[in-house]
Amino acid sequence: METSSSASILIVDDNRIGRLMLRHLIEKEGWTVLEAENGQEGLALFDLQRPDLFLLDIEISDMNGVEFCARLRQRPGGDQIPLLLISGLTDRASIAQALEAGATDYLTKPIEWRLLRQRISQHLQLQAAETKLAQIEIKQEEFLHYQKTEAIDRMAGTLAHEFNNLLQVINGYSERLLSGLVSDQSGWRHDMEKIKQAGQRAAALNRQLLSLSRRQPADIREISLNDILTDLEDMLRRLIGQNIDMEVRLAPDLGWVAADQGQLEQVLMNLVINARDAMPYAGRLTIETGNVFLEKSHTGGQMDLKPGPYVMLAVKDTGVGMDQETMKVIFKPFFTTKKPGKGTGLGLAAVSSIVRRSGGHIWVDSDLGQGTTFKIFLPRSRETDRPSLRILQPSIVSRESAPNAASP
Repeated sequence: METSSSASILIVDDNRIGRLMLRHLIEKEGWTVLEAENGQEGLALFDLQRPDLFLLDIEISDMNGVEFCARLRQRPGGDQIPLLLISGLTDRASIAQALEAGATDYLTKPIEWRLLRQRISQHLQLQAAETKLAQIEIKQEEFLHYQKTEAIDRMAGTLAHEFNNLLQVINGYSERLLSGLVSDQSGWRHDMEKIKQAGQRAAALNRQLLSLSRRQPADIREISLNDILTDLEDMLRRLIGQNIDMEVRLAPDLGWVAADQGQLEQVLMNLVINARDAMPYAGRLTIETGNVFLEKSHTGGQMDLKPGPYVMLAVKDTGVGMDQETMKVIFKPFFTTKKPGKGTGLGLAAVSSIVRRSGGHIWVDSDLGQGTTFKIFLPRSRETDRPSLRILQPSIVSRESAPNAASP
């Protein structure tokens, strides 16, 4: 928000002459003016236009100015807008009532233009400073999270390397002993099979640690997410079971991405397993691909999300969903909502790490009882002949640090 012509001011006054006079003076300063002749119209304009500041006559016809303040402050985003009340009332009780209802400032008639201009400028500048400070705090939080993740990555890599050496011995000797057993008279084969299975599960866990730590070498090449989904579709259907319906929507002429195919397969598998576990009885899983284009205004100020062409992978389930507090920590290593012994807490952490190393971004949206949607955005490395572009809506960017894709 600036005090230049980019700032818009909404005048709410049922006196047409008063509105015209204020409009003339405000536009001379280079600000944009919106007008409403009553409270209902003013609230409707706020929902549509989101002005930077309100000038409100306290004696509008359809509702009390104090009531207007209270109703505005209850609207999403309404508590952030400076609101200047203008009135002929001079008693302290009216002033206190207006400020208590949510007015930012209070001026009495007749209005001295120099004073009004000064108040408008001050409130716009203060609002701009508060917005800038909030953006800085968000970036600082993101940077601290990045540093913490890097430290965990290094620790996980060291542990995985040492763990891998032990697993080679365990799995190697279990295979050797099993190959030497010709009968199961003493129950040895059953015990050795259990050792082998435990070793294989530990090896799978170790691969996730390696992915998380960047110690597993990546084989970067241009690939199509549509090809990966086509190859894995049958296996994914078996993985989720018969009680879950799965729909795959592949965008025609999907762009290519530069990434490790094995790692992207792991991303898809982990997201599908996560969706399956969120639908223990029945549900619907939707997997979708698409070409999208992120403009600068759609990136939401994210440090790791640059404007440009992206390929989107979306995985949506109709499961139990998550609350906002859970959504803040789901990508942290070893965090899990599953019962002890049922989850490692590394699946989504590995997904986030792989996507980040591929230059992409992951966005999640969920509500309790409403299911969960994960959307992954990977930079497009090569265009197609006839790309099926979809422009992203910035309204989702502000909610979860990443944009939403929607058809134009």
